[in-house]
Amino acid sequence: MRFCILTHNPGSHFVVRVAESFRKHGHEVRVMDFARLTLSIRDGLVHVGWGGEFQDIADSFDACLARPLRRRDLPTLLFSLNALSALSKRGLPVINDPTAYIVAASKLGQYLELSGLGLPVPDTASSLDPVSLLSSMARGTSLIEKPICGSRGSGVRRVHVGDEKYDQPETVSLYQRDLSGMSFDIRVFTVGYESIAAMKRISSCLAANVSRGGRPERIDLSEELADIAQRASKATGAEVAGTDIVIDRGGKPYILEVNAQPDFIGLETVTDVDIPSKISEYVVRRAEERRIA
Repeated sequence: MRFCILTHNPGSHFVVRVAESFRKHGHEVRVMDFARLTLSIRDGLVHVGWGGEFQDIADSFDACLARPLRRRDLPTLLFSLNALSALSKRGLPVINDPTAYIVAASKLGQYLELSGLGLPVPDTASSLDPVSLLSSMARGTSLIEKPICGSRGSGVRRVHVGDEKYDQPETVSLYQRDLSGMSFDIRVFTVGYESIAAMKRISSCLAANVSRGGRPERIDLSEELADIAQRASKATGAEVAGTDIVIDRGGKPYILEVNAQPDFIGLETVTDVDIPSKISEYVVRRAEERRIA
């Protein structure tokens, strides 16, 4: 079978390891940079091509694994998602579905979806006028401020209501009850809405991301946390996802984020699960389902 991986970062750990897994299992895979995509509409027909090699990707591959999120401008993101949407409408299985990336792009949007299904999320507030929002809260209250669009813990900080030195964020942010009772959070990796591996991420900082210095540690995943991650991935539509969960001082779990474009560079060091194979095998199953249908 033939597969493509569409990405803005062809040399990333995720892309390299999953591409290796496809080849190890006897499949052909092409890693393709979004920068070389061409989306065209002619006589009412939509085509998505790549460079001069593939006139139409939907007719050339059995499924597409996508990594469209990157810290770039909004038009670039929209173009990437539009291209994936066009491929999906042509019947090509796209993992994750473009709608999952739209939900994942905003933490606030995620919380709306998750809370609507009864999943545990921190008490959260957001406004285009953060000063007025904070002034309505009790002085001295400790909150966690996060950009509603961000990744790898960038822009996360603790703020105290009434602090005269408070500097407004440069982007739209949300404010959450401080749940940092533990020195770690838990990343649960799901594939096909099934929890396959997990780790603790231990850090003295607010952001426990491994890319920002968080230390991965092996953990036995409880049924409760596995179930929360599975339900969270289904709620956001992310077939491949990393759900970050924090435990408060009373032992209650809360979902911090569902990452629709997760890495597993740290997780691989503390689990015996072959994560790249789990991902490639799932994409193969999705392609086989298309053939049967």
